[in-house]
Amino acid sequence: MQNQLLDILHIEHPLIQAPMAEAATTDMAVAVSENGGLGSLGCAPWGPDTLHEKIIEMQQRTTKPFNVNFFAHQMQEDDYDMGLLMTHLERSVQPDKLPGHETVIRFHFTDVTENSHWWIVVEGDDIDVCIHDPGKDVDIFFNVELKTMCELWMGEISYRQAKADNLLELVGPAALTRKVENWLKPSIFAGIEPANRIMPGAIQQ
Repeated sequence: MQNQLLDILHIEHPLIQAPMAEAATTDMAVAVSENGGLGSLGCAPWGPDTLHEKIIEMQQRTTKPFNVNFFAHQMQEDDYDMGLLMTHLERSVQPDKLPGHETVIRFHFTDVTENSHWWIVVEGDDIDVCIHDPGKDVDIFFNVELKTMCELWMGEISYRQAKADNLLELVGPAALTRKVENWLKPSIFAGIEPANRIMPGAIQQ
C-alpha cells in the first residue's frame, strides 16, 4: 500500500502534511512538497477568489504535487444552490471567447418551481447575473436540471454526454453551442478524480 500511495501521489516519502485550516501556510505546504512529501492547503475557510489565489501561488512556487483539502460529503438534493451556481457561472464566463460585443445567456432550471429562469448578460468585459428578464434578445438557452448544470460546471459530466443523454438542451448558434466549455470555463477542480476512485477501498467513510 505504501508504494502504491507514493506512485499515485507522485511523492518520494509517505508524508502528507495536515491541512490544519488557516494554521498551515503556503510556505509550509511548499516546503513539504519540495522535500518529497505532499504539502496541503486547508481550504475550507476560503472563498473562491482566495482559493484561486492560493492555488496559483502554489503552482508558481512548486512543480511538485500538493493537496487541496476541504470538508466534503456526498452532495444531497438540498445542497444544490442556484444562487451559488450562478455566481460561479458568472465568474466562469470568458468574454474574449464570445462572438460580438454583447451576449445574453438564459438558464431554465427545469426541475425548479420558483425562480427557475436566470440570465447572464455579457457586455464587453462586464458580466451581470439577472434573476429578472433583462429585456434583451437571448443568444443561447440552457434548458437543464439544476443538479446537471452543477455537474457540468464541476466537470463531472461533459456537455456532449449531457446532450446525448437528453439531460441538457442547448438552443442557439453553433458558435455558442458547439464548444460551451471554451467560453464557460469549468471549475478549477474539473477533471480531478475523487479519492475513492483513485484508491478504491482505501478511503473509509
